[in-house]
Amino acid sequence: MEIYISFIVYGLEYCILSEQNIEEINQEFFKEVCLIQDSDTKVCIIRFWLNKSISKETFDEKCDEIIFRAKGIIKQIIGMLLVEGFDIIDYRISEPSIGNIEQGHIKVKSSITLHTIDTGIEMKEYQKHGIVLQERQINNEQQEIIDILSVPDKITKYEFLFEKLKKKCGGKQEKVIEKIKNEYKDISIENHNIDKGFWGGKQEWQDDFSYLRTLISHGKAEHFQAINERIDRETNKIIKVLFDLSKRNRPQDKRDKKAGLIWKRYKVNKQVAEEFRQACKEAGVAMGTQLTKLMKQFIEEVNNK
Repeated sequence: MEIYISFIVYGLEYCILSEQNIEEINQEFFKEVCLIQDSDTKVCIIRFWLNKSISKETFDEKCDEIIFRAKGIIKQIIGMLLVEGFDIIDYRISEPSIGNIEQGHIKVKSSITLHTIDTGIEMKEYQKHGIVLQERQINNEQQEIIDILSVPDKITKYEFLFEKLKKKCGGKQEKVIEKIKNEYKDISIENHNIDKGFWGGKQEWQDDFSYLRTLISHGKAEHFQAINERIDRETNKIIKVLFDLSKRNRPQDKRDKKAGLIWKRYKVNKQVAEEFRQACKEAGVAMGTQLTKLMKQFIEEVNNK
């Protein structure tokens, strides 16, 4: 009997994701994870095939832990798409569909839902062959942002995101507009502050983010229409700004730079890549270390000709 956990993913209308095997997953529970997207509806299925060594009894015993691990991988996928520039401002993960194949019978239960919005940009395509998940792709700050996106109330979610932005800008709201003005030219700073108490100071004019926050704080009912028109658009923008700021001066980046390490991506044969990954795992060596060794050997061969 083979056991699988399957998640239905809605809301990726502006993403084109070819069928992908998810690489570099923790293989304690899962032997394979695959993402499949319907070309017309853009609905995705992410399916986790459990290791054959996990019996029905073991699965029943560790079901909660296995589901938790699967949801963690889904969050990694969401985070990777955000890093790649896709527009995702809301997601909800429900209980998974759990099934088994035994003598031709398949049984399933429930799903996951992921939402995006129309941001007015062109549809994006994930062109890389195979999604590779690595822990260092998403740092702690970015993971906090991803967790905030699961907050169901739009206004509460935006307030959480704005507080993170304010903290990144020194903890004061007036510092936010300085950061936006100096570094993000595509975001407006020409919103007239509705709080007249600030007109004689430095905040007569506000950036898009601070202006929406002011609208919310001065009455969600009174400014309902203006808030409703802006909330999705500004949430999408603020996520991109936070992700951009979170990539700067990470401790890991500093260590990598000092060690002379950089990220490189190449297109390679899928089967060869999988065999190489498995060989490195059996040999107990990191793929990056082994690739560097092979590169050096090739360079020496060419230089010695």
